[in-house]
Amino acid sequence: MVFTFGGTCTGRERGSSQTRIARVQAVCNNEYQAQVSYGTSLSQRRAAARAATGADVAFDWELPRSQNGQYMFRQTVKTIVERALLVAPLSDLSWSRMDSPNYHDIKEYHETMLSHLPERMFAFAWGGEWPFPESAGWTPERRKNASAIMAKDFGVVWQVQPMYMIQGVNMEIERSAEMWTEEGIGGYYEKIQTVAVSRKPFKVDGYEKMSWCGGHLSDAFFAAVSGEEISQR
Repeated sequence: MVFTFGGTCTGRERGSSQTRIARVQAVCNNEYQAQVSYGTSLSQRRAAARAATGADVAFDWELPRSQNGQYMFRQTVKTIVERALLVAPLSDLSWSRMDSPNYHDIKEYHETMLSHLPERMFAFAWGGEWPFPESAGWTPERRKNASAIMAKDFGVVWQVQPMYMIQGVNMEIERSAEMWTEEGIGGYYEKIQTVAVSRKPFKVDGYEKMSWCGGHLSDAFFAAVSGEEISQR
């Protein structure tokens, strides 16, 4: 909580006013600061301010709001940890959502949380458009082993990014479509079919593999409806 004092005065009044302000600030800096620290609640800060100044210090919750109704405050790892610890009893996993991955922040968050809750489990979502700059702690080795590091060192048991499930597939579909447009069946024969059928065993055969298309699951549903024994495949 910051105290500001101001007014208009001239001549001798200015000197005496500044002296009074300096005295009040000195009291606040000594008595008030001695009673507050990081994590002191607003009600506790107001009580400390009254004890230091002898007057109630009002705080309007509406004034700090943005036009969208949000409270603008500085996001730090410390504030995120505080909020995560507060709601941890209500959940099984803690998830630190972020707009850009900073390895140092990720490390500090998980290690701090684990220092308070050693058995805590975590979730983490990767971004499909994230950069991983070395300036944010992402060395080539860390980028390569990022998922393993998250699981082994930070206790992340669930890692997800839905975009990863379609991003690569969509890119290959675009490449295939461009090839068809430019080279037709000849390009397909040379670049896809010939390569695919030459591998033993087939990795991509182009046909409806039962294990891929859900055929086994569909058969199991029919077997369950008809009362037959469901075999595992």
